[in-house]
Amino acid sequence: RNLQMKKLLQYIGKTLFFLLLLCSLCVLTLLASAKEPMKGILAGLTRSTDYGAGYNQGASEIIPTIEKVQKEDAYTKLLIGYSVCFRLFSELQDLNTQYLIAGTNRGVTMSGQYILVEEFLKHHPQATDVYLSVIEDSLITDYETGYGYQYGVMPFAETDTLKLLDPETRKQMAHVYGGLFIKERIVWLIEDSPLNKKLYYNLLDKLNPTYSKLTFPDVTIRYLVKMKTLCEENGVQFHLLAEPLKDIEQRHKIEKTLRAEYEKTELADCFPDYFDQITYYPEERFSDNVHPVGTREELNEMIRAMQRKSGCMQDLVLE
Repeated sequence: RNLQMKKLLQYIGKTLFFLLLLCSLCVLTLLASAKEPMKGILAGLTRSTDYGAGYNQGASEIIPTIEKVQKEDAYTKLLIGYSVCFRLFSELQDLNTQYLIAGTNRGVTMSGQYILVEEFLKHHPQATDVYLSVIEDSLITDYETGYGYQYGVMPFAETDTLKLLDPETRKQMAHVYGGLFIKERIVWLIEDSPLNKKLYYNLLDKLNPTYSKLTFPDVTIRYLVKMKTLCEENGVQFHLLAEPLKDIEQRHKIEKTLRAEYEKTELADCFPDYFDQITYYPEERFSDNVHPVGTREELNEMIRAMQRKSGCMQDLVLE
């Protein structure tokens, strides 16, 4: 019996040692995958190359915008929004010396927009106005497993601005993405490794798939109010602007649903005219269901309609 017990203990010991060795090897592989030359080698061996070149590069897209709003310069007005905002306004930056135009991606969520506003006000004490230009889809964007991590966690963790969000928000992010994975060192480890990106993104999508719904999530309501309050505390006007929509039945149905949901929230009191600002345009004026296309003058026409309906940005130079 003693001999059998001894053999059993030896077997358990060898098994544990093997598992420990295997775990150590895995950890070393994950660490090595973020450093050259193993970074490229492991990406090729694991078919992860696409994750390091042009696939979900949220941090590299958003960090320049964070740095832009942090730069101390003469701008007095901030114009932010998502990809539709970028499409409509970005080409006008050189014409406008008062407006800092900083369109991003809906994945940053309203909490990401709040960070941009706070950083702009911190570095521009002369600021007078902040304009948030968004379509309905942007207002219903929650923390998602599609693009939320790449755009809403990575760039802000890497610039140490995630700390500007309140504890409840960081708790919500941890619930979706995992508490360990919103820490700066781990974020960098994933960002710098195509292999780690592939493993984490796919695992996240399988274990905790999270997508936005036709309602206004807590992150939208809370941070729209926070942006408005922050601006008021700094003597700055905050404006919520509605962007043009494609004139199809689906978009009208979405508006009807969201307008009813909107009235149930405090947003209806803070921004009562948001839905009344919406202007619809023919299908051919859009490349998909949300992004407008056309000549610069055709896009300016849309902006002029936004100016008329909102009464805002009258001094924005269009030509």
